[in-house]
Formats: sequence, structure tokens, C-alpha cells
Amino acid sequence: MSVRRLDSTKPIIEIIWEGIVSPEHVEQANTEIQRIAEQLGNSFDVLVDMRNMKAFPQDTKEKLWSIRNY
Repeated sequence: MSVRRLDSTKPIIEIIWEGIVSPEHVEQANTEIQRIAEQLGNSFDVLVDMRNMKAFPQDTKEKLWSIRNY
């Protein structure tokens, strides 16, 4: 899992999910997204790469659905 701001003239956050994503990965990603979002003035686009990810386990799905909007 990785979260970063793309090197672009536009505010874009890239999230890469790989393998089996745990609830802890979701929490880490959320923390990074919040940090970067603040730097971008909370206005940004998101690019999500899920090509190498396995299906979300049920406990991870529950964590994802509980994330607040930015």
C-alpha cells in the first residue's frame, strides 16, 4: 500500500492497494491522505491503482465504509 501526491501541476493523490489489504493498511492510508489533503487545501483528485490487489476481506470493507469524507 502506498499513498502519495503525484508529481503533477494538478492536485492528485495516488493510492496503490496491493495484495491483501488489512484494516491497519486502511488506517495508515487514511492518515497519509489526511496529511496530504491538508497540504492541498482539501481539494484534490484521487487515482487508485488496484491492479495487484486481492479482494478486500470483510473486516477491511467495514473499515473502508467507515472513513469520513474529506
